Amino acid sequence: MKSLLKNKGYLFSIILFVLFLIIGLMIYDDYGVSFDEMNQITAGHVIYKYVSELFKLNYTDFRDLPDIHNYYNKYYGQAVTFPTVILEATKGFTMDTSTILQVRHLWNFINYYLGVLCFSLLIHKRFSEWKVTITGIVILILSPRIFADAFYNDRDLMFLSWFMITMFLLNCFINKPSICFSILLGISIAISITIRYFGLCFIIPLVIYASSTGKKGIKKIVVILITCILTWYLLTPVAWENPVKVFSAAIENFVFSHQRLSETKGTGITLFMGKWALESDLPWYYLPVWIVITTPTVYILLFIGGISTFLRDRFKKVFEKNYILDYSQIIILSLSLTTIMVFRPVLYNGWRHFYFLYCPMVYFSLYGFSEIVERASRSIRIGLYMILIVSFLTTGSWMVRNHPYQMVFYNIFVRENAAYDFDRDYWRLSSKECLDFIVNQDRNLRIDISDFNAVLVVAKNALVKQDRDRILLVYYGFDGQAAKYIVANYTNTIGNELNFPFYTPIHHVKVDDMKIASVYQRDHQH
Repeated sequence: MKSLLKNKGYLFSIILFVLFLIIGLMIYDDYGVSFDEMNQITAGHVIYKYVSELFKLNYTDFRDLPDIHNYYNKYYGQAVTFPTVILEATKGFTMDTSTILQVRHLWNFINYYLGVLCFSLLIHKRFSEWKVTITGIVILILSPRIFADAFYNDRDLMFLSWFMITMFLLNCFINKPSICFSILLGISIAISITIRYFGLCFIIPLVIYASSTGKKGIKKIVVILITCILTWYLLTPVAWENPVKVFSAAIENFVFSHQRLSETKGTGITLFMGKWALESDLPWYYLPVWIVITTPTVYILLFIGGISTFLRDRFKKVFEKNYILDYSQIIILSLSLTTIMVFRPVLYNGWRHFYFLYCPMVYFSLYGFSEIVERASRSIRIGLYMILIVSFLTTGSWMVRNHPYQMVFYNIFVRENAAYDFDRDYWRLSSKECLDFIVNQDRNLRIDISDFNAVLVVAKNALVKQDRDRILLVYYGFDGQAAKYIVANYTNTIGNELNFPFYTPIHHVKVDDMKIASVYQRDHQH
């Protein structure tokens, strides 16, 4: 009977991944353009320009692009997203911008898909229970904000994807410390570092492993580190001339950039708990609050239960194979949260910079869940299964109803008053729907549109060239032109109402009853 259930568990896991892939392939082009995506495309072109000039390859004229050594974003590599630049190059960089964005959205999703696959294999190896594995897969798919960002956030979510991939390879190495896994782990760590230098946190599990295995383990760690350094060097073109100088400068930039921004007050404001706050002067509880209010409630409760179970078991032998993985997760999670709450760096847009912490959070949620599956009475297990099923159904139905705006998810703790207490569509993804609405209803060859906090100069890139060329963005405000339309974003707005003299609202983008963007049409031209 147990063998039969196990086989059914494998089959159900395969079905889940097939459905996940089909859904991703069906909806990857539904999302708008985040305000950061065009910068990332430019960064890829800057690297391509440098490599092409260095090796005297044929390339498109990029004379308007800065030199890589003078580029503000030079320390963050484009190793994972560079295949999309190569695809552009094969087409002679003639692909339309909207097509490039769709390709990148698909590529981002594929990376997250591989990350979830690796995490499920990690969970199955760790807990050896198909119910736990399936629960982990469903949680990662039915996490609204994570799911949405998996298509367009090629930094924070891409790092989460490779964090999960690297954790899987780490577990493979711990269980079978071969040269092959040492090399694969070193490569994966290096790729993670090129995305975000938080990838250096993988030094923690390596230190734990080395301290538990002695000289034999240290030799394998040396192989990992050498592979990691060589891979990082290969994937970071700006470091090819002077790797030591670039690496030290990158670390300095990573450690002190937030401090410099704080000192110069070079940041904006954010709406947090009903009050405006400088991003350079946020309260210590900013990150924990954002994590709690934007994660489905049952997942938070599972996580609390899992952490409690782990702390209860903390006196078990530390250096068992599973506990190397367990302690790596808890140290990375606790150290990251503690560092943020103590040093209070500049944080942008909720907790997106720390989405990688979702991996250890889900890990410990499943840690507690596995304990219940193994030891609790039948009635308690059935009760938990029912709670999870209800949670999955309600979260999934919410994601379907509000597609493609899952990134504005708030749980039941704050959902009712979220419009008055927290930021909404800070990526400005809803601006695409507003522009689609205008170009579909207005057949004029020139359409004047004013931008009210909607970052339309980026959003219009999601439209096909024929529609982009019809749009003329004009200044809104004193001495501005009387545009026919205004597109407004509610991110820096408290409440659900925006009023513009002489303009009437004709279209609203809503999540639940919360407005995230609107289109206004001018009543007359005087």
